[in-house]
Amino acid sequence: MSERRHWYYPSRTVLRVLIGRFLSSIVQLSLVASARAVVIISRFVTISSSPPDPREHRLAEVTRAVRGAAEGSSGTRVAEHVRTALDTLLTHLVRAHDRCQDVADRDWADYRTRLDIGLDDLRAEIARSTDPGDEGAELEKVLFVHCSRLELDGWRLHLDAVTHGVGDGAGDPRNVEDLVTYAARELDTYSRDGGATAERAADIDRIIESVRAGSATP
Repeated sequence: MSERRHWYYPSRTVLRVLIGRFLSSIVQLSLVASARAVVIISRFVTISSSPPDPREHRLAEVTRAVRGAAEGSSGTRVAEHVRTALDTLLTHLVRAHDRCQDVADRDWADYRTRLDIGLDDLRAEIARSTDPGDEGAELEKVLFVHCSRLELDGWRLHLDAVTHGVGDGAGDPRNVEDLVTYAARELDTYSRDGGATAERAADIDRIIESVRAGSATP
């Protein structure tokens, strides 16, 4: 004799309760997932909208400007020589601008204008000195004079910030400023002298090295 089985069929009320609980669980899971996504997006937006580091931003400006000047001579027979000189200039400028974040915005903008003008002049002088039909200054002299002037201007900006009480200098800024003025004057004389010698250039370079040593931050 077979056993009769009894099946349980829930009422409509019970079904509505069960379905309601199921749907509520799905909604809760969706809300949790959405909340996590919002947190992740919020963190990403916060990171992305963080202001750039002033020092790194200004150093990047100088780097782009100097490297752009080097690219201007690419493809020429003096490209490697020019690139080496500008790479050296960039190294010294990065050192001079170690505390560039302390420089006032207006002073930095004025400096950037002078740097761009100086690099434009350098490009023009490089083209003139390497033109076979022009009796312009020799390339070595052009690079030395212009790169030295640009470096001294960078140190002058640093020393101005130190003198006005921001940043730190290793030496007395007034003494180093005197060296900057002296080196700039010697450069002017050297650039006008048709008989400029390697010995005089070496003397000027030693003065500039004293500027670097006296201006270095601890």
